[in-house]
Amino acid sequence: MTKDISKSKAVLSVALNISVDKVDSSMSLNNTPEWDSLAHMRLILEIEKEKGSKLTPDQVISIVDLESVEATLSKV
Repeated sequence: MTKDISKSKAVLSVALNISVDKVDSSMSLNNTPEWDSLAHMRLILEIEKEKGSKLTPDQVISIVDLESVEATLSKV
């Protein structure tokens, strides 16, 4: 069974202000020019909006790539 990460891709595309079809699993905080500090804050806000709750400081710093976006969104 393949994991559906379309919500994570959509959240990341909004935060980075890029089209969702340009989001791929190799993107990270370290290798994506669009992922600057402002984009990271937009990403945190988008994730918090999706989850309906605030992230902890540890969660905020753990978000560094698409996989960690998905992991954060999938946690209850």
